[in-house]
Amino acid sequence: MAKKNADGVIVPPEIMMLGKSYASRYQADILNLRTYSVWLNRFTEAAISCFTWENLPESIPADYFEKMIFYRGNMALTKRQNNIVDILGNTYPDFVAAPAIPEGRLDIYGNPCKVRLIAQNGDYWTRYASEHVDLKGTNSGLPPIISPADCAICWDSISRIPLFTPIDVYARKIAEIDRTFDLHTMAQRHPFVIEVDEEGQRGARAMFSQVKDGEPAIYVNRNAMANSTLNVLNMQVPYVGDKLQEDKKAIIGEAYTLLGIDNQQNDKKERVQTAEVLSNNEQIAVMRMSRLKARQQFCDRANEIFGTNISVRWAIGHEFEQMPTDASGEW
Repeated sequence: MAKKNADGVIVPPEIMMLGKSYASRYQADILNLRTYSVWLNRFTEAAISCFTWENLPESIPADYFEKMIFYRGNMALTKRQNNIVDILGNTYPDFVAAPAIPEGRLDIYGNPCKVRLIAQNGDYWTRYASEHVDLKGTNSGLPPIISPADCAICWDSISRIPLFTPIDVYARKIAEIDRTFDLHTMAQRHPFVIEVDEEGQRGARAMFSQVKDGEPAIYVNRNAMANSTLNVLNMQVPYVGDKLQEDKKAIIGEAYTLLGIDNQQNDKKERVQTAEVLSNNEQIAVMRMSRLKARQQFCDRANEIFGTNISVRWAIGHEFEQMPTDASGEW
């Protein structure tokens, strides 16, 4: 039968049979993984909720589109070359989207030309993200022709680097601080190690119980204590929980800044300087512009290729986006 510990970690019987020490390590590993998963899921939820898409083909869920961009770094939009009808007579949607993997050489600016779109179910399509020379008819004596692009690629940022990698690092760092805080708190609760012989164990437990209950004075029997040996090791460690929480807030702020999300936290003890606020706003503005511009470039390219009217915007605006840069009201 599985056993559940105080932290809510269920230990399977096949783990328990390997011994108490192994089960203890298993419980610690599971709790570490849960803590990491909490933060990774929190940042993932924030990352895929940043943008609002308009006129995206109905067959393509916007949340899935953003989720794949976050994990894989890009999504490519294309159309099926042939109409597909299932046995019930239902027609498959014309538009499909999937992460794209470059095939062959890049152009002189590092842009992929030929790509392969691979869906999660294994379906794949070979497409071209830019104009290309079609040599199919050259074997029959026909001259090569210039074929137009038939897919548009959406990147997560101008750098085209998936944000999942740095967000994963931040989640691991925060999880480490959380687990350290748990252990530090536990050390505050168990500050004493008492060494006592068998005859004095009962009296030692009674004394420690009175200490824990906050008794103003502890009375002992002189004769009973004379025959017992009692040594107390104070394991009290300095409290640094507040410093751990400050480090945690700083890392959380870095992660949200990377995503282009405002993360200014009010502190009653001290006022944040205006220069610090402006500096943080500039970092957020740069990341917001990088992520938005990459998606706007995709919209322009998709609309050009397919004649659609796709657009994108930030789901929640930022205060600096409505602020003029000078007295004339111009940016």
